[in-house]
Amino acid sequence: MELNIPNKIVGLTSKKKKEIYSKIKDIKSSIFNELYLKEILPLIDRLDEININKLLNIKNEKYIQCKFMYNHFCWTSIYEGKQRYFSKRYLTYSLDIIDLLSIYFNCSYNQLYNYLIDWGYKGNDYKKFEKEKHLKNIDVFEKIINSNDLLLKHLSGKRDIYIALNHFAANNTLSFQKYEENSIFFISSSFLKKEYNLPYSLSTISQTINFYCLIGLIKKVPQEYLKNPYYLKYKSEIKKKNIVTFYIIPFIEDIYSNIIKNLKTIDGMNLKYYQLSKSIIENLNSNYDFEVNMNYTIGGGHFSKKSTDSYLNKDVIGYLFHYYLDEKGIVAKEWILRDLESSNRKVSMTTFDKKWNELISEFRGNAVKPTKKMKERFSLKTNKEIFILKTN
Repeated sequence: MELNIPNKIVGLTSKKKKEIYSKIKDIKSSIFNELYLKEILPLIDRLDEININKLLNIKNEKYIQCKFMYNHFCWTSIYEGKQRYFSKRYLTYSLDIIDLLSIYFNCSYNQLYNYLIDWGYKGNDYKKFEKEKHLKNIDVFEKIINSNDLLLKHLSGKRDIYIALNHFAANNTLSFQKYEENSIFFISSSFLKKEYNLPYSLSTISQTINFYCLIGLIKKVPQEYLKNPYYLKYKSEIKKKNIVTFYIIPFIEDIYSNIIKNLKTIDGMNLKYYQLSKSIIENLNSNYDFEVNMNYTIGGGHFSKKSTDSYLNKDVIGYLFHYYLDEKGIVAKEWILRDLESSNRKVSMTTFDKKWNELISEFRGNAVKPTKKMKERFSLKTNKEIFILKTN
């Protein structure tokens, strides 16, 4: 099923891309300029620096026979600030460079980065690649929302919550670990409401996020996939549920057909986002083949109540300390403070510094003020201490 976009321009689902690949796989080397791709990838910082005309051996931008779809004609032009390949018969298909590369490598968006790295792509780190994905998610979501009655009925009313989640994830994923090939992020309902000025109650935001999880638009990361020792400690203590809730947002074009399938089931049951309960969700999981990980917390976010906040926040500091130490070999105070703020956790600097000192005493290394070069290298904005792990 294509992603029908208003104004007759149509995007491609992963299924359609695979169909195209199956038709061209034996001749793809004559369609794609592989030598150009291998030469350009190590030299660029952004994928949109790839010239589509050169990639597809197109001599000019006039209408020619489409390289991917029978009885279509094609052309390239700038659309919404980026070069795109268009293919037209009754409908007009629009393919950007990511669509074209996904066809060439016969892979999903999330698998694409690994193929590009193997081909020498160095200029763009994974977080920037993830940012492109989330921004494209917003673009696709805005275009398809009015193209399907089910999407319009169930998702259009509070679309700004999904858009806000993607904006946050674009800049705040934890690249240290991935789940189902997607980078992980965490955020509370209260921070999301405050940061993006959402005009809903915390309960409505939380219920809407649960609905997104139910239909597969976003996913909650199961605890067992987070191997950090601090998180395993949380998991083992029954009274400490939902201390930190982690999510991923898949590329919407890759999951479109599954979202429609789930929405059809929900629509047939006449379910609304605010009617979800644990028993209803368990029924959907067992009887309708829903693959859902739900967060049942309703109301004031995903964290423990105020009476235990101070104790738990110290564990979260430790959790984040280990994340950055494993990922970068250094830990900056400002990184942890930023992440605490983004998850709406309040901690005094006295408490923070005490926990910080406990943590740096556990490892061989030095806590120092960052030099100018360090600040530039690690994009640090303050002179707060960083901890550098000794490697010998």
